[in-house]
Amino acid sequence: MNAWEILGIEPTSDKKTIKRAYAKLLKQYHPEENPEEFKQIQAAYQQCLHPDQEIESVSFEQSRQDIKAQPISIKEDTIVPPPIPKITTLFIQNEKDVVVYQDILNSIEKSLPKKIGSKEIVQVFTDPKIMPYLEDEFFCRRLEDIFLSRKLKYIKNFRDPIYMYLGKHSVDIFTHEAVEYIQQQKDKNQPFFLSVAYMSPHDPRSMPDEYMQLYDQSQIQLPPNFMEKHPFDNGELEIRDEILAAIPRRPDEIKKHIREYYAMISHVDKRVGNIIQTLKDNGLYENTIIIFAGDNGLAVGQHGLMGKQNVYEHSVGVPLMIKAAAQHTGKKTADLCYLIDVFPTLCDMLQLPVPQSVDGISLLSSLDGKEPVRDYLYYSYMDNQRGISDGTWKLIEYHVNGKRTTQLFNLKNDPWERNDLSGQKKYEKTIQRLREKMAEEQKRTNDTSVFWNNFSY
Repeated sequence: MNAWEILGIEPTSDKKTIKRAYAKLLKQYHPEENPEEFKQIQAAYQQCLHPDQEIESVSFEQSRQDIKAQPISIKEDTIVPPPIPKITTLFIQNEKDVVVYQDILNSIEKSLPKKIGSKEIVQVFTDPKIMPYLEDEFFCRRLEDIFLSRKLKYIKNFRDPIYMYLGKHSVDIFTHEAVEYIQQQKDKNQPFFLSVAYMSPHDPRSMPDEYMQLYDQSQIQLPPNFMEKHPFDNGELEIRDEILAAIPRRPDEIKKHIREYYAMISHVDKRVGNIIQTLKDNGLYENTIIIFAGDNGLAVGQHGLMGKQNVYEHSVGVPLMIKAAAQHTGKKTADLCYLIDVFPTLCDMLQLPVPQSVDGISLLSSLDGKEPVRDYLYYSYMDNQRGISDGTWKLIEYHVNGKRTTQLFNLKNDPWERNDLSGQKKYEKTIQRLREKMAEEQKRTNDTSVFWNNFSY
């Protein structure tokens, strides 16, 4: 019986068909219950997948040893990357499969310590019972959720993380696919839509070394609002992001993090440039609407914080750039908006009706230099932080363990939010006005958080 007959398929170069056949057989022949059959199936799978390579027949025990002997680093300064999810789900075909599938994930989660280090990750990826499931998209996604839900053991080199796959960074992989898609649109003469959602910049911080070399750590400047420690408990000082650096914050350590942050941003910037250039090279740029936006920033030492779990400008003030088709005005505006406004804006630009279910507001008026579409922005984080801003004044309220704290900043005069004006009597009316507006937003958004318990305005 040859390899194709073992897998039960006709000879083919379609790797998806080969993997489906392999996955189907693995559900029937477990490596521990049917070691000999598993050995044959695995050898046949490798032979069909790589027909140009000579695959030796080995015993199950030998194959187990070979798997464990694969060149995967277990040094404490590295972690092993999960595979990039595949397009299809190989294992879930019915309700019974769902139960087995979930049982395997649950067993992994229960066996892992609270703090996951590289050794534990290697053990997962080299387990013969787990390896076949790494072909599955949703399995990999759930596995990644498990890893990210735990506090990773301190990693000396955060540039060897989960965003690398076979020597390629996810940013480069996503860009490659985007470029290929654009090239396919050149001669179709019809509208197309492309969304590229990079995972970078994000911790664990990784980027090709060439981007790290762009920045000299000794030349990195600390931000004006750098603090060794946040001045009070904001309710989020002990979460994952905040333990990425020592407290109190040390300038040299923060500069290291900033350097990595800058390098990641430069990497993304380069790849966005590649996408733009591809549009130009294929004659599509002038007639394409391009929108660039971020989801959140990171503190990286600002206000004594490291992460995004706050409502300061460094975390909520994200970039939004819009290029209309055949329009290059180069205008800048400080008008207020939410990212939920992007969708109705696109509808307006394409002269399409905006669905009634959409909460956002079209930004065309702002883009045309007419009237701003929003007077205020309402900020909300968990049950302990709320804020409101009119673009000049910004009020932040905290409710942590029954204690309330207020901050007031003039963003025009103090964009780094260094000077809290809430304790000055002359700003009492400003605080009152902003609190009333914040309470209006609470009612409008049906914000039922315990934050509002006994809140006065």
